[in-house]
Amino acid sequence: MAKASGRFSMHRPLFRLTAAVLAVLGVGSSSCGGKALVDDSTGTASVTGGAPSFGSGGAFSASGGNPGNGKPMFPGNGATPGTTGPATMPTIDPGIIQPPVIVSCPTSPKDLTYFLTAALWGNTAFIAEVLPIVDALPTTDVIKLMQADPRSQVGLEKFALDWFGLTNVSIDFGGATGTGGASNSPQHAPDQLMAEEGRLFVQWTLQDRQGTLEQIFTSSQSVINRELADYYAAPPPPSPPGSDLWNTVDLGAQERFGILTRGFWLARNVNAARRGKAVLEDALCSLVPAPPANVAPHGATPPPHLSAVEIRAQVNDPVCQGCHTLIDPAGGAFEHFNGVGQYRPVLGGGQPIDASGYFASSFDQGESTFKFQSVREFMAQLATSPNLEQCLVKKVAAYTQREALGGQPFESSPLNCALKSNPGLGARSIADAMRVLLSNLTSISRLPIK
Repeated sequence: MAKASGRFSMHRPLFRLTAAVLAVLGVGSSSCGGKALVDDSTGTASVTGGAPSFGSGGAFSASGGNPGNGKPMFPGNGATPGTTGPATMPTIDPGIIQPPVIVSCPTSPKDLTYFLTAALWGNTAFIAEVLPIVDALPTTDVIKLMQADPRSQVGLEKFALDWFGLTNVSIDFGGATGTGGASNSPQHAPDQLMAEEGRLFVQWTLQDRQGTLEQIFTSSQSVINRELADYYAAPPPPSPPGSDLWNTVDLGAQERFGILTRGFWLARNVNAARRGKAVLEDALCSLVPAPPANVAPHGATPPPHLSAVEIRAQVNDPVCQGCHTLIDPAGGAFEHFNGVGQYRPVLGGGQPIDASGYFASSFDQGESTFKFQSVREFMAQLATSPNLEQCLVKKVAAYTQREALGGQPFESSPLNCALKSNPGLGARSIADAMRVLLSNLTSISRLPIK
């Protein structure tokens, strides 16, 4: 597969800001705790028009010359937005769930800079570049400037890959093989192909530098090559036979809607119980209790083709049913996919598949109820759930704390202060989640002197 161009590089310091530049970018002198500055046309703090290619091993190449929407980039960066991907992603307004700033949580200028660079640019090596401006401008203005910079694409990608476990993917098939052609391919193993598909899908959903929940959890578009199309028994992408080119294709006919129907996630969570547990913990931030000490965890090495019907038949101990009643309904939505990520129209012996389900999930502010007949309905409900919107902000907070300050306790972190001071804080895109969370942090050097 052809490699994309490298990460963005700096040509001169970013923050040589003049009053004229700040005026052009719309950065005012709002006090700490004021509303975040947003783009008049989109309601977000980022520029539009696509982004240059990024990362290694990706399928996308920059097509130079498109200046985006004509708005200036950061002075000194030298990067011009281009168009990414073989297909254009539809524009979706990510919206704002909560007022971005309610209570400001004080932090040291250095720690605040670590938080900003870790989350927004995915690299704390830029701290020396960002630190001088943290004391010069309100946090909301610094966030706007950083999200307008092309390096924000890297920050979004790193978080998304971390959220879905794609930073260091290892899928254990437990000795199982599928029926697709790629399982016998001398070129790539299915798990490698599916992991690459997951990474490319993440990149595709971040082309607009937003990463909306609607795109991530409901899109039927994916990026695959011919080997993976054979493995999925899906229509091949428009590339010559024997080539290793990756192209966007629509997999809606296989009921693949969103990242949770991609092969890497399905093969890692091999049955309904594991898939339900992963949805509850990773998308809804629900706590799933551990099995009782005197009960062996069911499915420690589960058969990869174990269906929800078979799990219900095997888990008849009342002690086990407590957990499985909680996790199995969400996992049952994925019944059309076997344990190695392949689509199946029916179960063994021609038994029809029931992918319907019903369950409720509570989070900080309120409760979401899910009632669905198919994985498509479930993904659509999940993508618009307030619980997912709130969970996203919580995931961003935990990720930022780890990437910025390592092992320091989260309980005493200003990020935890931001969550506790704003119950129900949520967002409908990754970019907005970073903005609404980090906007609650204030450098102690900018606090009023009493």
